[in-house]
Amino acid sequence: YDVKDNIDKYKSFIYDNLAYDIIIKDDFIKLGQALKLAGLVDSGVDAKFVIQDGQVKVNGEVDTRRGKKLYAGDTFEFEGTVVTVK
Repeated sequence: YDVKDNIDKYKSFIYDNLAYDIIIKDDFIKLGQALKLAGLVDSGVDAKFVIQDGQVKVNGEVDTRRGKKLYAGDTFEFEGTVVTVK
């Protein structure tokens, strides 16, 4: 019985296929900032790496631009979590 293996499976179960919204006050938010605001990464450096590695989708398509502007109605996805900008 491997406790760590079971914890990883549980964490995967919890975080897969979540969907929620973030609300912005300005006209847009940059992708890296949105990942941080959504709590999907801990820092701007982390955001930079996951975006550059092609791990983030914007409106269903991989986008490798950290400065990509997201507007109300746009969605982004990382590790199975989909976030809608409101």
